[in-house]
Amino acid sequence: MAAKIAAHPRLELAAPVALSIVTFRFNAGLADAPQSYLDGLNGRIPKLLREQGEMYLGALQLACRTVLRVCLINHRVTDEHILRWVALIDEAGSRLHATRKQWWDEGEGVGRGLS
Repeated sequence: MAAKIAAHPRLELAAPVALSIVTFRFNAGLADAPQSYLDGLNGRIPKLLREQGEMYLGALQLACRTVLRVCLINHRVTDEHILRWVALIDEAGSRLHATRKQWWDEGEGVGRGLS
């Protein structure tokens, strides 16, 4: 999963992979987005995915940033599952980014590629 995330244009690894735990962020492809925006965005992705009934994904604070967390311990997980999960996370993050006016104070993003 780490390789798929590292190769994705809107996802980034948050820490080195330890055993089966992968921590990462959806960055919306924005190199200069405010951390507070990315924290809000990543904090909303798990809830949206749970509401859609697609997958259960955790979020946590790591080095003062909100990141997503996947623990891959089931031996039945296939590459197809991982590709589907990455696509679902990208779709949820992209949807939230596209509708940010509903939950993000644009004043915080002025001059930083969000307005």
